[in-house]
Amino acid sequence: MGYAANLNQYHPLAPLSLSLLSVTYIISHITAFSRRHNLGRTIPSYRLALEEEVKAWKGFEDALRTPDREVFENLLDQCRLYASAGSMAVRPKIIETMFMTALFAHHKMLKELSSIIQQIREEKTALNNEPKEDENSMNASLQP
Repeated sequence: MGYAANLNQYHPLAPLSLSLLSVTYIISHITAFSRRHNLGRTIPSYRLALEEEVKAWKGFEDALRTPDREVFENLLDQCRLYASAGSMAVRPKIIETMFMTALFAHHKMLKELSSIIQQIREEKTALNNEPKEDENSMNASLQP
């Protein structure tokens, strides 16, 4: 008889504990295998993929002048700002989503600036349409 048969005569739950050990062993090996071979999730999260893409553009950023680097970093920050929306746009190429989020941020800024310009124009028009007092009436009102 083997080891397990000898163990059964000493403890009634021994076969159960051996099977639990076996199952635990198998599960741990499957989990380790899946981690090594990327089983399970086949597409990384958008935030992780975004940061990997940003790293890939590091050479481009390094080649820019210092003020331009700040602008480029701001562009990448816009992509990070809309990461939640980007993660919902399931695209195989992360750069497409990055372009869309940057384009969206620029469009939003253009709309805000357009609104401000329109408001300034309306205020200027209102000021130009106010009745102006001519110099003669101002001088007459100043005399006693």
